[in-house]
Amino acid sequence: MNALEKLKRFVDETANTVHYDTTKIDVGGTKKIDHGILTLETLTFVLKSNAYIMGNPGTGKTSSVNKLGSLITGIPLSIADAVQIRGSPEETKESIIGRPDFGELSSGREKALFAHGHYFLFLEIDEINRLKAGKQNMLLQGMQSGIWVYMDDFLMNKDRAIIATGNHQDEGNGEIIAPLMDRFGMAFEIPPLDSTFERIDMKLANKRAAKILSNSDIETKILKTLMDKQLTHTAKQEAVAKLCSQFQESIKRSGVYLLSEADKEEITEAIEDKGISNEGLFFLEAVYQEINFSHKYGFKRPSDPPLKQDDIDYAYAGASVKRGIGNRAIEDMYRFTKAFAFLDEAKLATPDHAKKALKYVLNHRLEFTPDFESKAINHFRKDMMQMGLTDLLLEEIGGRFNNEAKTLVNALYHAMGERDENGKVVRKGTEDIEGLPRDIKEKVLSSKYPPLVTFRRKYLNTKEDAAGKKKS
Repeated sequence: MNALEKLKRFVDETANTVHYDTTKIDVGGTKKIDHGILTLETLTFVLKSNAYIMGNPGTGKTSSVNKLGSLITGIPLSIADAVQIRGSPEETKESIIGRPDFGELSSGREKALFAHGHYFLFLEIDEINRLKAGKQNMLLQGMQSGIWVYMDDFLMNKDRAIIATGNHQDEGNGEIIAPLMDRFGMAFEIPPLDSTFERIDMKLANKRAAKILSNSDIETKILKTLMDKQLTHTAKQEAVAKLCSQFQESIKRSGVYLLSEADKEEITEAIEDKGISNEGLFFLEAVYQEINFSHKYGFKRPSDPPLKQDDIDYAYAGASVKRGIGNRAIEDMYRFTKAFAFLDEAKLATPDHAKKALKYVLNHRLEFTPDFESKAINHFRKDMMQMGLTDLLLEEIGGRFNNEAKTLVNALYHAMGERDENGKVVRKGTEDIEGLPRDIKEKVLSSKYPPLVTFRRKYLNTKEDAAGKKKS
């Protein structure tokens, strides 16, 4: 089996045994993927990314994460449920990160007892949007660096996925702060069952999961290891990892197909090695520039005044959002565009793969203006509002990109040089526009389209005022 076949087999068998999932996702190109939510969750685990999963109460958000975490990392299901961080306004730093070891403290040594969830190869944060903003801030450093700090002690756990769940906003929860949202590579929704008749299939899957994903002997050993104060943090992590490997072997003996570490590395490499077409590369650039670029203010900031209809920027995506996107978003845009092309079995990632992937990469990072929300209120959608708005924004960007693509591609080919399927330069560019066809040259010099304006400033060193006119 190749990397994609291994991924599909794991997802299919998981859906047919321990977790019922009939969702489909459009990955662009020619395919819609069965068991769509399980596929997105599996990609998050395999790529060691972070994800935010939303939905109504009782739709299986927490259980799906715990089941997949059990299969992929080897943590028994009951332990996964016990060690997750639970979102609550009353949570403290001691329950989220760690607490003092009072025995050591009384001897004059500062040592922390970290929350048990930090010792495993995945961490779930349940109902994260119930945490107050100040409590959410505690998660930023650990989610970014994989290093959790309490007093003068620290615990390092870098190579793992962090998945958070949250109910749709109601009186019992609130918003997630922007810096925390930006640390999630993707965000998606788990819908309710299509029919009440599906409850039998779901109950059977849960029953099988309770049987297959448990082992009382290993669970007891894991709990004793977590409670052992004599072990160093590293020794505790190593002991837990060994027990989780033993648990995975017991799962295999029950006939369940699992991804090995070599399989996960193979899938990761196949995604990383996936090329992006030139048009795909320039579409990603167009999305980034439309959201971030501003003729009037240089780039998009939350503090900027709202744009007026006669401003040049009003015609582009930046007028529809309250803030731009940053470097983490760029990396996720490229990574998941490649992942969607991988799922589609495409040779190269195209603008279509990018559009489908970016709906999941950007929806939680963007805050839309009231004007755009009101314009989109009657837009047909099957997704939650935030994803529907993101989908509409990408459609609008795609329309402008199609109108400008020939000019943009020709100009960038000429200035930057041609690139191979992996984005590497195979012909060095001239870094000027001499030699371009006259009509294209004129459009490059006069267009207000953000990617072309950025191109002029970067490669032609032009200086322009807020109206897009060249300064002498």
